[in-house]
Amino acid sequence: MWPLFDFGEDGNIDFCVILHDSLKDRVEILKKLGYEKQQGEDYDNYVYPQETSFSIDLPDGFKLVYGDEYTDEVNKWSACSMGFHPEYESPDYRNSMSAYNLRKESPLYKDSFECLVIDENCKEPNDVCSYCFVYVDKNSKTAFIEPVSTREKYRHKGIGTAMMHGVILKCKELGVEKCYVNSYDWRRKFYNAAGFITEDSIGFWTKKIEIRK
Repeated sequence: MWPLFDFGEDGNIDFCVILHDSLKDRVEILKKLGYEKQQGEDYDNYVYPQETSFSIDLPDGFKLVYGDEYTDEVNKWSACSMGFHPEYESPDYRNSMSAYNLRKESPLYKDSFECLVIDENCKEPNDVCSYCFVYVDKNSKTAFIEPVSTREKYRHKGIGTAMMHGVILKCKELGVEKCYVNSYDWRRKFYNAAGFITEDSIGFWTKKIEIRK
């Protein structure tokens, strides 16, 4: 794992352990070993697609589509990036697509799909409002949603919620029995509103460790 770490001048690395907070015995072990918990938490959220009956409710002029119905790869990934970084918002913004391409090429989840909402009245080059990627494993009948992003100017219109309902309906069609999405701080409320249940919180525990090569 050495190539993954940045070594400090003292030869130490910052080592991180990710742990569900409900595992109290393991939390105590980390404390005894000198790990400290970072501020802020992530949350695991889940939904059982086969037990749902959601509908896709969008404002007039907006349409939900799946990845294979929308062929402009650059628009999809750029819209996702602008959702995470509103300061990049501009009609002609483009970015490196390396992470996007790696997701698309993942050999582990051949049944993965994308879900997005487009603005049919948009006059800009990029009409994607909201975007997410869904990893599907048919063997375990589970799905993991990552990333999920809505551009700032399209928020608070029900667009992101409609997209998540589109994901759940697609997963239901594919026979997925449990869908997961990870969130941090206030964003879990968005997933709760879309029908997901928060299962557990996740802590990030760090410690400086000396590595002797």
